[in-house]
Amino acid sequence: MATPFPPNGLLKDAEEVPFKMRSEGWTVAELEDGTVIRVKAEIIRILRSREKKDPAGKPLYGVQSAPFVFMEHASSTERKDQP
Repeated sequence: MATPFPPNGLLKDAEEVPFKMRSEGWTVAELEDGTVIRVKAEIIRILRSREKKDPAGKPLYGVQSAPFVFMEHASSTERKDQP
């Protein structure tokens, strides 16, 4: 059965593709005040178009993901913007 994804229907002919995670990584940023923000995208599902192709003739893929964001606020004694 075709899965309508994304909502605009671009890949309405898509089929879900089984996958396994090979690695997971975080992007880490430190703000001026010492707060650390970690972000990663969790893949929920991958879809492959049965009919639509890119200019090289390869199938189009859609990836549904969810962002995970974690913040570690610097304590008042650790904050770099405090005297």
